[in-house]
Amino acid sequence: MSLMRWRAYRARRRGQVAVEAAVAAPLLLFLFMFAVEIALLVNAHILAQYAAYAVARCAIVSPQGDLDAYAKGEGRHVAAVVMGGYINYFAPGAWDAAAAAAKATPLAERRCTVSVRRSGNMAYVTVDYAHPVIVPGFRRYAGGSFVTVRGRAALPVVKYVP
Repeated sequence: MSLMRWRAYRARRRGQVAVEAAVAAPLLLFLFMFAVEIALLVNAHILAQYAAYAVARCAIVSPQGDLDAYAKGEGRHVAAVVMGGYINYFAPGAWDAAAAAAKATPLAERRCTVSVRRSGNMAYVTVDYAHPVIVPGFRRYAGGSFVTVRGRAALPVVKYVP
């Protein structure tokens, strides 16, 4: 093969590699972002489960009263503190977990819905959290800008003795 043919062959190969990279790079980027979004959703689900457990622990020792008021007041605040640490996890200065949770608690209270009910000697708690979708392409498949993540817990009620 002559030198001219070799140079022409290499130029065609370089063009082919550039076209293949231009096709594959956006696809790989989307798959990576999709994996990150799924990981964040799983993390939010685990924290919603823990928030429901924390609310259930508070509910089982609270005096028998209006559970709807408890769910909208103290229970929602407990869930917001747990989820608030998650919201501000990547913020600057997030190493101070208490400060991060305190800053994000009002936002988490707007995104959290808590329901508490007692049946017999059990307390059932459901925490719904509106998790924001980060990946723009995933919003179309998620049905909007938020995905509802649900956490549930059930604990036996303890007799409250003051």
